[in-house]
Amino acid sequence: MGISATHVKARRIINMIMYVIDVVILIALGIMIAITTYYLMRDLGSLVSYTSTINELKLIVDYILLLFIFSELLRSVLAVRGEEYLIVLMETAVVIAIREIYISVISKTTVDLLISALSLIAVIIGLWLIRTKVYVRRPREHRIVAS
Repeated sequence: MGISATHVKARRIINMIMYVIDVVILIALGIMIAITTYYLMRDLGSLVSYTSTINELKLIVDYILLLFIFSELLRSVLAVRGEEYLIVLMETAVVIAIREIYISVISKTTVDLLISALSLIAVIIGLWLIRTKVYVRRPREHRIVAS
């Protein structure tokens, strides 16, 4: 059975739409990374001054964690579509849950810390299930290199 021309045309349109969405996401992530880096550099200057408080240090650490999340999102967009795409998104969810735990510890809110910790446990269990049960990877072939 062959693939019909309408199926091929529909697949081509879907691929084009996915490509446009990926480009929009990459541009938006680039803008957010640039803005966060600007504020990080600006606040690093205020940290050096004698009037800086612990709040500025918390803000800088938050900027660094935000840049880490942006880099994880960028990696997930650039990842290969298919099984690796889902795994990379789950790994990004782990990073976001860890950031939320950090924010809960700093703000000293016990309920938020409990919810963030439970979400981290759920995401880690989900990642484990995806890696072990859903996507069983084939072992890599070992190549013998001739000298």
